[in-house]
Amino acid sequence: MRPMSRRVCGVVLASAVVTGLTLLCWAAPLVPGRAAVPDTWMSLADTKRLVLSVSRMPQGMTDAGITTELVADQWKAKLIEAGIEVLDADTPESADAPVLQLVVLSGTEPDIPDIMLTVMYATLTQTARFDRLDMSLRVPTYTHPVASMEPKNNLGRSVRDDLDRMIEAFVERLRLADEEMKNLKGGQ
Repeated sequence: MRPMSRRVCGVVLASAVVTGLTLLCWAAPLVPGRAAVPDTWMSLADTKRLVLSVSRMPQGMTDAGITTELVADQWKAKLIEAGIEVLDADTPESADAPVLQLVVLSGTEPDIPDIMLTVMYATLTQTARFDRLDMSLRVPTYTHPVASMEPKNNLGRSVRDDLDRMIEAFVERLRLADEEMKNLKGGQ
């Protein structure tokens, strides 16, 4: 059996790091007194409208039938179904709206050309108040990373499933944050 090249080891290590960071984020301690929902999820509360930005899909994704337009349309439909208004980025009303951005990266290793490494992350950027600075800044308040290594012949189905789970998780976490906010306000 041939030993793995440095590049293959790097790809495996990068995938392991992203997975580890994802698990660490999910396992992070919660704020005392709020046992149900972490702060990153709470930042989603009361999001009624946003701008959706989907990055251009890499060649490997488009080869597998996953286009930017397809993903943007599917995510937009899920957001609208959840009661979230999706604004056009070029309108005046979108200037202060949160932005949900999806970025998809992928690549192969020459030594294992039939395997595709994919890293995806969804980030919500919005205005947040920083008391110590006495100012508001636009910053990412929520991030959902996903990494996978898949055979190219399974890539389309696998990535579609991951993308579906990502938007469903966003919608569910927003719902949980809204519910928690309602509970914090005494059920109003």
